Amino acid sequence: MESAAEHANWEENARLLRPAEEFELVSQLCHIRERIEQRVRPLVEKIATADDRTEHFDQIMTIYSGIRNVPQATRRWVARQMKDYARIKHRLVVCNLAWVTKLSRVHRSTSMIAEEDLFQEGVCGLLKAIDRFEASRGLRLMTYATWYIREAMQQIRARQSHFVSLSAHDQTLLGQLENLRTEHQHVHSRLPSAIELSKKTMRPAKMIARLQSASAGVVSIDRAGEEGGLPIAVADPVEEFDRMDHLKGTVEGLLVTLSSRERHVVMRRFGLDGGTPVSLEALGLSMQVSKERVRQLQRQAIKRLQQVALQRGVEPLPA
Repeated sequence: MESAAEHANWEENARLLRPAEEFELVSQLCHIRERIEQRVRPLVEKIATADDRTEHFDQIMTIYSGIRNVPQATRRWVARQMKDYARIKHRLVVCNLAWVTKLSRVHRSTSMIAEEDLFQEGVCGLLKAIDRFEASRGLRLMTYATWYIREAMQQIRARQSHFVSLSAHDQTLLGQLENLRTEHQHVHSRLPSAIELSKKTMRPAKMIARLQSASAGVVSIDRAGEEGGLPIAVADPVEEFDRMDHLKGTVEGLLVTLSSRERHVVMRRFGLDGGTPVSLEALGLSMQVSKERVRQLQRQAIKRLQQVALQRGVEPLPA
C-alpha cells in the first residue's frame, strides 16, 4: 500500500507550479538538455542519414539509443544526466496532468474514443512538448504544449475513426477529398464522382474509390445502435439502388454504340438481356457462325466499349 509519506510527496509534485517555479525547472531542464546534446550530437551526425531528422532533442536521443559503439564513459555520463533530466521532466508532467485531463474530456465529447485513450495520447504529446520547449520563449509551458497535446489526440481520433486503418498521408488526403466533396455539392447540388475527384487531386480514380470505401461508416448487425457486436460495413440500400440504376443506364448508353451483331453477342454472352449467360459454342450455333467468329465479335465489341467509355469519362468499376 502507498505510505503517507509517498502520498504527501505525490500531492506536492502534483500541485500547480507558480510561474517562477516552472521557469526554474524548465531552465534546469534546458541546461541539462544542452549539455547532453553537445556530447551526443557528434555521434549521431556520424550515422544519421538524409532522411533522419535531428532538429529536436527527442529526435537526437532516438538515434543515439540505436548506436552500439558508444564509449562506456560517454554512455555512463549520458545515463547520469538523463536520470536528472527524467526527474525534472516527471515533475513537469505530473503537475500539468489536470490540463491534459480537461482537454481529453473536451475531445471525448466529440468522438467515440475512450477518455483514457485520449488522456494517454495527450500525455505523450505533453512529453514531446517538454523535450522541445525552450525557457527563452517567454511562454508558459502549457501554452506551448497545448498544440502538441491536441495534435496527439487528433491523431488517435483519425486512426480509430475508420474501420480500416489508414496512414497519416491517407488521412490527410481523405480530409482534402471531404472538403472537395462539400464544395462540389454546394456548387452542383450533387456529390462528385471518383473521376471528378481524381482530376482535382491528380490522383488515380481507383485510389480515390478505395479511400472512400475505407472511410465508410460501420454499424453492428446484431446490435445496431447499441454498443458491442461485430462492426461490419453496410451500404446504404437507397444509395446502392441509385448506383445500380445509374450503372444500368451507363451500360445501355454504351451498348447502343455497337453494331447489332456485336450488341447481340455481348448481351447474350454476359446475360445483359436478363437471361442466363450463353457459351461461345451455343451462341455460334444460334447465329449459324463458328465459335471463333463469335469470339472475334466479342473481342471487337469489348474493345469498342472500352474506347467509348474512355472518351466519355465513364467511372471504372472498382476491381
